[in-house]
Amino acid sequence: MKGSSVMLVLLGCLFVLGVAVHSADALYSPKDGVILATDATFNALVLQSNRPSIVEFFAPWCGHCKNLAPEYKKAAAATKGMVNIVAIDCDDASNRPLCGRYDVKGFPTLKLFTPGQKAPTDYQGPRTAKPIVDAVLAKLDAKNIKKLTAKSAEGFLADKELPKVLLFTSKPKSSHLYMALSMEFKGKLAFAEILDKETSLAEKYGVESFPTLLVVKNDEEQTVTKYEGELGYRQLDSFLATFAPKSAKASKGAKSEKAEAKAEPTPVPLEQKLYALESDADYTKYCVEQRRICAIGFVPSKEQDEEEHDKAVKALEALAAEREAGDAFLVMWVDGAKATGFRRTLDLAFDLPTFAVASPKKKGYAPFRGAFTPKAMGEFLDSIKHGVKRTHPLPDFPASLFDAQA
Repeated sequence: MKGSSVMLVLLGCLFVLGVAVHSADALYSPKDGVILATDATFNALVLQSNRPSIVEFFAPWCGHCKNLAPEYKKAAAATKGMVNIVAIDCDDASNRPLCGRYDVKGFPTLKLFTPGQKAPTDYQGPRTAKPIVDAVLAKLDAKNIKKLTAKSAEGFLADKELPKVLLFTSKPKSSHLYMALSMEFKGKLAFAEILDKETSLAEKYGVESFPTLLVVKNDEEQTVTKYEGELGYRQLDSFLATFAPKSAKASKGAKSEKAEAKAEPTPVPLEQKLYALESDADYTKYCVEQRRICAIGFVPSKEQDEEEHDKAVKALEALAAEREAGDAFLVMWVDGAKATGFRRTLDLAFDLPTFAVASPKKKGYAPFRGAFTPKAMGEFLDSIKHGVKRTHPLPDFPASLFDAQA
């Protein structure tokens, strides 16, 4: 009886420890909209981003960090992708050099990063959602937005280097939404605003209500496309991505990329369907040896939750069915419980299902942050396809998808 009591105490301690470890892992998940960065991905996600960022340097065991987490998630939900809401786990040994470089001495530490400026500023405001949102949105600017009149519009439209985005509006001040889009597509699209008092321009383009957003292509006909959807950041981001050049004309690597593309062999034709990754041999066949990029859904184990497993696979089947033949992406699924190490390397959270783009050949990846639906994942793939979102470099790309067997 005495031995049984000791065993119960030990089991109880292990249970508490297990809960604590799980809570640490689950402080943030992809569903929260908070970007979990690492020392390896920080440069691409924050320093090279066209969007302002606020970065929380935290430790999962820290009580103040746990108190901040719900407010930080609210901030991510409120900004809806217009800015980067980022978190760095400084308790992770691989991230400690990064935390040291930014002189992090306590948790949580919040810093604001502005595009083009390597030195951040400390956020000293209240640790609640609204002040955090206000602080990072204040880093948005309208430098890339031209204010057009009937007189100045002619010269602006005559320049055919880039497609033009025209917002007809009744508000003299640029919105956070429009500023965020202009910064995101910097060098790829030219943005302008036209006030409602410019009636001649409104009549020219058939604008009858405000706001109205148009895209004027940089072709000979200057084809005009009117946006008819919801005025939300993610919706507009996906719409504008279809007009943006794959890479800016001023890009230093444009010529070398073109030469590299010509030198690459033609990819092996594969049917556009959902592929199952059941072994590392499948991973090698479809991901390592192909020029196409793997769009991998990490789904719950069928043995653990058959309903959620089937639901996730069905969503991926619908996504695969929507992709065009010869598309750059091959959609596939894997049992996420068997690929925990791979998920961790790609900055994917503990929760399943989750989704990512991986290119072992080019040693790059991009974690998806959003709803696990065919529409949201499809928009994510399109944004990468059109060069709006970039894959993050990963020099030591994992050679194996599956965890080593114990």
